[in-house]
Amino acid sequence: MTIRTEQPVPLDERDVRLLRSKRTPPSTMGFDAVLTVAFVIYLIVAKPEFFTIWTSIGIGILVLVMVLLAFHVNDEQRSLREDLDTGVKAYRDGRISSVYTREVVDSPPIYRIDVVVDGPESPMSFSVPQEVYDAVDEGQQARIAYAPLSRILFELKTDSCVYIPTDAKWKK
Repeated sequence: MTIRTEQPVPLDERDVRLLRSKRTPPSTMGFDAVLTVAFVIYLIVAKPEFFTIWTSIGIGILVLVMVLLAFHVNDEQRSLREDLDTGVKAYRDGRISSVYTREVVDSPPIYRIDVVVDGPESPMSFSVPQEVYDAVDEGQQARIAYAPLSRILFELKTDSCVYIPTDAKWKK
């Protein structure tokens, strides 16, 4: 298998639209934080007997989880902003290392594929529609176009399908 890496290519308009659609307004996280603080203040004022050592520990753990989530979301959003600012996408050749679904209670399954490319990095994982999931096989050669930092998939080409998420197109 020959693996080649090409120079980055400028984003086209549909790639820019896809990246922008993945952005979360900063006010969303701020609004969640304000609601949480308001709720805790309400509990302190309205129900002081509610606060025992265990509820304080529980609230502390909840706040810690929210802070960690905020850092994670901020990191993802920073990657998206940098990809938009840089304005390029990368093309890589590799192979599909795994095809799997992720089940979430009371939700439809999430279909995922992992693509291994050259280099020390772990496989890149992408969500795909069921039709694409059904059309590809493990070990199959693949060519991907993606945003270098946020690793959002712009295009997947194999012998059995071509998938472009921005157009919601795929074909066998």
